[in-house]
Amino acid sequence: KLVFRGIDKKECEDFIEAVRQSAFSQAKQRDNEWIIDLVHRSLAGDALRWHAALPHEIQCDWRLLQRALMTQFPVFFRGIDDIECDAFVNHVRRRAIEEGKLKDPVWMADYAAEVFGGDALRWYDTLDEETKGNWNLLQTALFRKYPASDRQRSLSDFAETGAGSTVTTLLLVTQCPVFFRGIDGVECDSFVRHMRNKASEYGKLKDPIWVADYAAQAFVGDALRWYDTLDEETKGNWNLLQTALFRKYPAPDVRRPVSDCTEEG
Repeated sequence: KLVFRGIDKKECEDFIEAVRQSAFSQAKQRDNEWIIDLVHRSLAGDALRWHAALPHEIQCDWRLLQRALMTQFPVFFRGIDDIECDAFVNHVRRRAIEEGKLKDPVWMADYAAEVFGGDALRWYDTLDEETKGNWNLLQTALFRKYPASDRQRSLSDFAETGAGSTVTTLLLVTQCPVFFRGIDGVECDSFVRHMRNKASEYGKLKDPIWVADYAAQAFVGDALRWYDTLDEETKGNWNLLQTALFRKYPAPDVRRPVSDCTEEG
């Protein structure tokens, strides 16, 4: 049984992701009333009392309630390394998708501005106002500050270090459990097959916008930085994005087993 007691931000993140997964598994991800009923049944202790004090319109709107939860239990980006940076970028994109703001770089920059902490906050303060106010420029600055490493640690190893980055935890439990790092054509083929299977599972195989939004959450490392160079039309249409992937990662002459492809989750 799903229960949220309002203990800390980690429990909050796990709860939000569990609600999302439950909604997706029942094909109810766009059914606000169904999601709100699930949330109401899951509250206990301090979370129940906090929820009861919220305005009625927030209690009954999952988007507004998520925002209230994130405000009550905030996520922070501390600038530890490129792995945390990738997680942070994916988190901002995910929130933008939820809010229908993926094509609004000003909204995304404003949201991101609230998440910086520690060394990352001090670095952010040195940026010019134009970069701070535009997510496209801010994301480029982040990738320049935290270039992709050789990925000696896995994402799960990073989360287990207790480094204090709740953003990384968000990436690890995202709705897209496969991460595409841009290693080679074999990994690319495996990634494309996974996207097609997921789209088929959710009845979205003929919806290139949905598939592109879903896939956007999976890019990390070199692949994420390559993805950032694509034009918005390609990012927003799976047919174009798939073509770009195949062009970037051509099929090798000798293939290693698909099982070797990295899958997190």
